[in-house]
Amino acid sequence: MPKSKITKSLKIHTLIAEFGSDVFCTDGTVLFCNICSVKVNHEKKYYIQQHIKSEKHIKGLQIKKNKTQMIAPFVEKNVFYADITKMMIACGIPLYKLKSVEFKSFFEKYVQESLPDESTLRKNYVKDCYESVLQKIRLEIGESPIFVSIDETTDKAGRSVTNVIVGPLRESGRGYLLTVEVLDKDSNVKKCWYL
Repeated sequence: MPKSKITKSLKIHTLIAEFGSDVFCTDGTVLFCNICSVKVNHEKKYYIQQHIKSEKHIKGLQIKKNKTQMIAPFVEKNVFYADITKMMIACGIPLYKLKSVEFKSFFEKYVQESLPDESTLRKNYVKDCYESVLQKIRLEIGESPIFVSIDETTDKAGRSVTNVIVGPLRESGRGYLLTVEVLDKDSNVKKCWYL
């Protein structure tokens, strides 16, 4: 009788049971470390053991132990990640600055929080910030008549760039940069933007 193949999902859930559901979680295809907020290779147990011994993971565990608040780690981290993404975007701080050693050490020292990888914020939180800003624009404009300004220019690389600005048509209304699109030079197709 041939051996039955263990499914990927079953293998990951078995590893989570072995190493702890408070440390690892999964969506069924990826093993995710809750402490470090990174994917962990689950093909061999050695990779997981190696990750657990890493400096980042050990520091994350220490920070978690030092916390005095008894809030669920998953919820707390999501709120923290959302807030830091919103703050960095609002202040014009590029997300790649999260890789800076000084930036990381400052947060670990004074905030006692491990910083996420920039790709985590870019994939999971930037879109939420964008949607939040669009919602604020919708609320500001409300049911009033609007103005739309579309400006096409070229950038230093010679690409055709179109800026779309929208705002309420009243004295106190201000304009909002809704989108910046890079268009093909050969394209005569005009795009529509909806609030």
